[in-house]
Amino acid sequence: MGVILLNIIIEIFILPLMILNFGGGIVGGIWLAFKSEWKLIGIGIFLLFNSHWILSILMMLCLPISAISIKLYEKKNPLGHFFGFLSQFYTNLLIIVTCAFAFFVCSSFYKGVMGIGYVPYLLWSWGMALGPWQFFASKKA
Repeated sequence: MGVILLNIIIEIFILPLMILNFGGGIVGGIWLAFKSEWKLIGIGIFLLFNSHWILSILMMLCLPISAISIKLYEKKNPLGHFFGFLSQFYTNLLIIVTCAFAFFVCSSFYKGVMGIGYVPYLLWSWGMALGPWQFFASKKA
């Protein structure tokens, strides 16, 4: 019963997330264009074409840790789990920093009280933050 309930909850939330992942940045960008936020749109487009390069360089710093982990796994050494954890932790930390950076950059452009006017900035930050990671995911297959 618990597994069925969990599946229903996941199915309820997956469609809005798919729509947000696909169209959030586009809707936010168009909305910001109507608000004449050209500097923020320019920053987002710049990051669209360059952030995956920057993140690739930052992710290469983790390669020695991953290599150590693989060697230790091959030797059945339990420290392989620790270095594998460090590798995954570093990648997840990069994801968190990317999301926080996009959120704070977009939030710095918003001048007003919290309300519906803040939505395009949130949508644009969603696209800026997740765009390079979606690019990486599309290339993994």
